Amino acid sequence: MIKGRILLFGDDPKIAQGLKKTLEKKAFTLYHVKGKIAVQGKILKFEPELIILNFISSSQVNFKICKEIKKDRSFRHIPVIIIANIYKKKDLITALEIGAEDYLARPLDFDIFLARLRAILRRISYREEPEEILRCKDIVINLTTRTLLVKEKPVKLTPKEFALLYTLMKKRGRALERRYLMNSVWDEKYLGDPRTINKHIETLRKKLGPGASRYIKTVEKVGYMFRA
Repeated sequence: MIKGRILLFGDDPKIAQGLKKTLEKKAFTLYHVKGKIAVQGKILKFEPELIILNFISSSQVNFKICKEIKKDRSFRHIPVIIIANIYKKKDLITALEIGAEDYLARPLDFDIFLARLRAILRRISYREEPEEILRCKDIVINLTTRTLLVKEKPVKLTPKEFALLYTLMKKRGRALERRYLMNSVWDEKYLGDPRTINKHIETLRKKLGPGASRYIKTVEKVGYMFRA
């Protein structure tokens, strides 16, 4: 079963209630933001796999937010679904041209929506194949051979340290929550204290050395970010 975090921006309480009921039955987590301010901040906070835009008061609001998301290098990979109050052919064309994955109009059939959602997430998962080699400045990490080079010298990491560094480098430039890192590295729903990641980061920084370790930034009250 596909599971994921979904972020809904919208002012339609009926749609929000229906989506929440439908999605949570299928093991998705829906976060609803009623306003249209601090969009980037909300995306950083919830780290969604998909974003839904559903401002029924004006289709232009949906388009504006979609454009903002697709212009941001940190978020443009996140698929966007726009739900409109009334179907208009020109709005469908506009939605697809600005980068939305899908465009739907009320009345919304939640079963059909769920099927479309799953199809989109499957397509996205196929696109995001793991990169075999990641390079940044003087760091080279090879996923196939499970090796790390810092300034062309091998550095030995534990499996968890390797996975942690790979995750940070793969999503470089993005602030990642401690809970997200723990779930990614342990590859399961981690139920312990997310602050445990602090110790792993500390050890990883020591192994990387004073030069390369500076690329792992602490993001206050959030977690960590790889930035060079």
